Amino acid sequence: MVGVPRSSGCRLCVQRRVKCDQSKPWCQNCARYGAPCPGYNHGYKFVSNKHHIRPRQRRGHVVQQPGSKPTSPRPSTPYGRELARSPSPTVAAHGRSRLPIPLREPRASYINQMLETLHAGLGADELAFLHPWFKGMQQHIGTKVTLDSAVMSLVLQMLGKRSRDSRLIGESHFLYGRSLHALQLALNSTAEWQTTETLCTTVLLCHFEMFAGTGDALSWMKHADALGLLIERRGPDAYANECDLNVFNTCRTAIIFNCFWSGKDCFFAEPPWERVLRRGDNTQGLTQSEAQRRALVNDYVVILARLPGIMRRVYPLFQARSQGFLLPAYAEGLSAMRHTISDVYQSLIRWSERLHSNMPPPVEIATSDETSPWATVLSYENVWFGALYMGYWTVRLLLQLGLELTRNRDETFEDDRLLLSNVLRSCETVGEGIMGPYRIGFSIRCAYDLADPPTRVWIKSKLSRFQETSASIDANLFVSPDERTAS
Repeated sequence: MVGVPRSSGCRLCVQRRVKCDQSKPWCQNCARYGAPCPGYNHGYKFVSNKHHIRPRQRRGHVVQQPGSKPTSPRPSTPYGRELARSPSPTVAAHGRSRLPIPLREPRASYINQMLETLHAGLGADELAFLHPWFKGMQQHIGTKVTLDSAVMSLVLQMLGKRSRDSRLIGESHFLYGRSLHALQLALNSTAEWQTTETLCTTVLLCHFEMFAGTGDALSWMKHADALGLLIERRGPDAYANECDLNVFNTCRTAIIFNCFWSGKDCFFAEPPWERVLRRGDNTQGLTQSEAQRRALVNDYVVILARLPGIMRRVYPLFQARSQGFLLPAYAEGLSAMRHTISDVYQSLIRWSERLHSNMPPPVEIATSDETSPWATVLSYENVWFGALYMGYWTVRLLLQLGLELTRNRDETFEDDRLLLSNVLRSCETVGEGIMGPYRIGFSIRCAYDLADPPTRVWIKSKLSRFQETSASIDANLFVSPDERTAS
């Protein structure tokens, strides 16, 4: 009928002839396939002349109708299409170039400009964590679309989450889909799978999933599985250059946490990989305190790498106790398990002495959360120092649980309630900012398992704040062993 919209679905679903759910800001089909949803405004179809048959044309070849004006091809970005059709308020706010820009300059220049835009909106603490990582990648940016699309997908995702700009988030999903397709081809290529660009891309897409969760809240773990396999296949001698080592250092905890939540041992606990974890101890150009802190972080990761193998064996004991059983069927293995846990626990205690001498301790400040069970919370000179303290308290809690369940009463335990309180009182300050959920995710999820029911209710009430930024913190994943038993 003349003057009536042709379909109520989005334009892309109409073009593909698939059913559209018409959700906003984009439909689920577009979100699933990583394509920016063009929306539901179709305009109207008016017919003023008789129908005529247009001649067949080749793709990309424009056939002009009689009397029409000549048209020029649409400018495109480095990724082969327009990133957007209007300036980005986020980018414009920092005085940077408009998003998008036509393809008039090299990709590397454009991407570096976007990285500067991201860095301009971050605090000094966040920049100290992200900048060295991207700095190592910059020499490879502009060489392959696989890496370039991955960098831009993560940058746009972070900019979009920070400013709540759905358009930027939609564009990040499109570039993610393009990079993922190119990565699959690279991983199946004998010439490409071991390259630095392929490693960088795999790491970036894993971190993208932590923010976006394109499938569900556990999508990042599927990427972490593939990332761990890639790193292991490359071998421990493949991280000699600065860029590869920087990228390795930024993803090693993601691989460890994936092993922890998947219930499997981590290959980083093996001696050849332990040497790689400590390889970041290069102190050239660092002050004495910076060098000591770098070595401190590396030694913590070495201890952390042994945790998945321990908790894979301890967790069944924890579940058995939650169900009222004293010991599981394989109680004869408790002695060896107890020895392993005690060895790691003593290493952690020795490490904690260096932590307290090299990292400023937290200070107590009044909470801004009216629902908090505590009147004061813990604040840190640097939020990444806070993340390290939270990690230490969490690992100590878990190891003490293992020693308790294996009947080891020879160790001197710190009060579990104090450790748990320290972890939860740190979330308010350490969880701030775009990287806040990344810093506290592991600790707060472990704390939930060990907390009492009222505290669990409070923890769940706070998760929505972090879930807005990070898809990996999903309230549905927070289920303690006794809650699992009850259901």
